[in-house]
Amino acid sequence: MAGNLSASESLRDSIVNLCDELRWSRIDLAIDRVAPSFRNDFSVMHAGWGRDVQIAETELLRVNMETEGDGASSMVSVRWYNMSSMTVHETMVEQTWLRAGRHFMLTDARVVDGDSRLFREPPEVDAAAKGSL
Repeated sequence: MAGNLSASESLRDSIVNLCDELRWSRIDLAIDRVAPSFRNDFSVMHAGWGRDVQIAETELLRVNMETEGDGASSMVSVRWYNMSSMTVHETMVEQTWLRAGRHFMLTDARVVDGDSRLFREPPEVDAAAKGSL
């Protein structure tokens, strides 16, 4: 049945499934939807999820597919709890995707609005920030 999905349906399924897996702290499943070149950074960025960060709700706001259908971007609103204070925060995340066979793989995710503490910064970003102090 998955073979009968159009590229746009496959992309939407990839995005929705990734959001669901992250919401339920299933990083072990979510990582399979991430391009190998982005997996290390993805793991670091989501290291506190399920412990320090709990996702309350995600909403897919926008999906843009390139004309050729191999690349895409999405905008997701994430409402989440900071578990140390039990306060709710909202973060807008832009994701980039690349077609890999019949599926799409996440190649990047970045905060574009709201609370940036949703993601931990990868080590190379931390080192660069410390060097500029």
